Amino acid sequence: MNKKFFSTMISLAMVTSMVPMAVYAADTENLDDIDSSETEITIDGNELEGTVDTKVFCVDVPTDAYVKSTLQFIMDPEMLISKTTNIEDKYTDDETFEENKTLFFKNSADDAEFTYSSVSDSLVITNKSSVAVDVSVSASLSNFEGITLTDDSTFSNDTNASIYLAIADGTNTVAVTGTEEENVATVKAVIDGNTDAYEYVYDAEADEYTYVMKGSSDLTDITFDTYEFNLTGATNTNGDWSELVDAAPEISLVWNFALNEGDTAASVYEYEMTAYNNSPELHTAAEIDTITVGGEELVTSKYTYTVADGVATFKLKTSTFKTLAADGTPIIITFADGSVAKITLVAS
Repeated sequence: MNKKFFSTMISLAMVTSMVPMAVYAADTENLDDIDSSETEITIDGNELEGTVDTKVFCVDVPTDAYVKSTLQFIMDPEMLISKTTNIEDKYTDDETFEENKTLFFKNSADDAEFTYSSVSDSLVITNKSSVAVDVSVSASLSNFEGITLTDDSTFSNDTNASIYLAIADGTNTVAVTGTEEENVATVKAVIDGNTDAYEYVYDAEADEYTYVMKGSSDLTDITFDTYEFNLTGATNTNGDWSELVDAAPEISLVWNFALNEGDTAASVYEYEMTAYNNSPELHTAAEIDTITVGGEELVTSKYTYTVADGVATFKLKTSTFKTLAADGTPIIITFADGSVAKITLVAS
């Protein structure tokens, strides 16, 4: 290649590189012919992804048949069952009665001590809702003409044909009192919900989001809070029952529920501590051996225990507090190394 040709090629290349080139993006437009530089663009089609109601109500209650069989009772004010020598002609040898009692419910629970006792088996309400639920349970009597209702289970100075019938939940015992026209006994409680049992799901057919309970396989480790109650009763041995052979009082049981707007599954009663009474060190939740209130051991779903920044925070669920600790009963936390934390919570 001679020097002249080489020079020509270089000059051409330099000129070519200086030619201006227009580059257009796929989503742009040229504004060279527009006088004003102000452009207004309206963007529509924006939308809300959706909303979901996370307050789901789901409560399990005993069946009518179970309630009826559990709360039917036998009145025995003259204690004929215990006094009769051949009582096995009416009741089998396998049927046992609680001693020195005058009213009997038939017990069928696996851990029942007697076939018949003065305390019914417990009826259990389970809150499977995502939020806390207020529950009230009321018991009343009808068709008891000639029988007197009393709130004294000992019938002190009572010579009437009286019956003591009360509804109890382990914390409160309320007797049915009043007249045949108006009588009732009511107990109330708050049962915490459990958001861990729920998940968000998109329903393609309905084109909407939902908040639903997880499938049964995902509920294996989920614990739902419960409320238990029973009936207990007695009849007056000093009363005259001779004219009441055909007496057949009837029990009416009513429960009511409402979503608790103020109490969610979150705890509202808490206690902070920097050391325990016999240990200068804080322990983690994994080091907890047991937590008891009034001798009853708490399962982990009833409380939370966390340690952060040198402070341990213990929180107790609202319903558990009201049931077990509202009266100042101390909460005993025992750790694996033997250290003990004793806590008393006070209602706020």
